[in-house]
Amino acid sequence: MSTCTICGHGLSDVRALRTTCEACQDRILSGLTAIEEYWPQLSDALEPSRGHSGPRVSGSPVQSLPAEQVLNLIGPGGISTRLYERYADLALARGLQPAARPASTDVRLGVALRGIRRHLSWAVQGVDLRPLADEIRTAVGELRAATGHTERAITVPCPGPADGQPCDGLLRYDRDRNTAYCRTCRTELEAAAWLEYSLKTGHLTV
Repeated sequence: MSTCTICGHGLSDVRALRTTCEACQDRILSGLTAIEEYWPQLSDALEPSRGHSGPRVSGSPVQSLPAEQVLNLIGPGGISTRLYERYADLALARGLQPAARPASTDVRLGVALRGIRRHLSWAVQGVDLRPLADEIRTAVGELRAATGHTERAITVPCPGPADGQPCDGLLRYDRDRNTAYCRTCRTELEAAAWLEYSLKTGHLTV
């Protein structure tokens, strides 16, 4: 059985000849939407006294990134450039010429997001999308931190990918994805399985 190049889950039926499971494809799309939501708020993050233009999550307030780090996200090697490069990779893999790289950071990001969406349904059929998924996850995390939307992740020790294969990493529960993921061994548990494991091992209590 083939497996998803992003999460490692087995692929069957219509997905058997593809490289990406439906859940990971949906997470890529959700990540692109989140980037669109948080990106305009970076200007407010540079001027904290103005306040953020978008809604914040409930709970205790969190500290946003210093202005210098926010500028790095906007700058030449920042989020829009990195995502444009991922879009260009998809276009070239498909045998197409990528759209010219715009000088404007905002326009460049728009070109990248539209291009990734346009090629995604083709790419899940034969391209390893792990680099793209990692880039999007990183960008969303950076934008959340910069705009003050970050919540403290719930973590428990990772049980490892299988019996007899211990892991020194941590399972981090992601509310948006509704899964727990280990960056060390790439183990991923659905919410119910993560909750059952966490309660069984005593790391969470009811």
